[in-house]
Amino acid sequence: AATTRRIVPSEDLVEKSKQEFVTTLGSTQAFEQFLKENNLTEKVFLEGVREDVIINRFIELETAHKANVSDTEVKEAYEKTPERFAAPLELRIRQLLIRVPEDASQETQNAARERIDQIAAQIEPDGANFEKLVKLHSEGPKKNGGDLGFVTREQLPKELADAAFALDKGQLSPPIKSALGFHLIRLEDRRGGTLPPFEEAKEKIRSQLQHEQESKLLTELLQKLRQAGKVIVYIH
Repeated sequence: AATTRRIVPSEDLVEKSKQEFVTTLGSTQAFEQFLKENNLTEKVFLEGVREDVIINRFIELETAHKANVSDTEVKEAYEKTPERFAAPLELRIRQLLIRVPEDASQETQNAARERIDQIAAQIEPDGANFEKLVKLHSEGPKKNGGDLGFVTREQLPKELADAAFALDKGQLSPPIKSALGFHLIRLEDRRGGTLPPFEEAKEKIRSQLQHEQESKLLTELLQKLRQAGKVIVYIH
């Protein structure tokens, strides 16, 4: 037989949720425009808010106090999977770019490659004139000598990331081909990639493990509800 859980949403919470949404949009006028564009009345919108409140409350009731992370679990996670909690490795790089259109002919691509090879040949052994060459020739950002600031591997095209993360500080790459064209990059600095002390990281780790447990519990809960035929009843 189906099991029923009755949840009465707090009207104060419903109104608070509405006001937060209005604030996100920027004004009451923007909220009214949102309703108009989506063919909604305020009554229908509030019904949707009530449903969200019910769902969130139901999840809270079913998972409350079940997601507990012990000090031992936090310590084990820190010691066994330190890469999960290390600060991401970031590189500060400069770039010189010669653009090549995606639909460029082989002749155009060859000309661009020849051009960047010629530029690369002008770079002094210590790379001291790289910024000057960027300002003279680059078809990418030229501000601060092509300095892209600190970036993570995920923020770069794969071709650039693979080349950049293989460089030593102060080292220049050979020409690199990407969807944008040909690049020369210089590694200026690197930071991160290190694991903070346990005492400094433990609460962040606990929070992350707690979130993972809650997600797992929610998945298990939804599976059980589907199997058992449980329903949520909203009472006006």
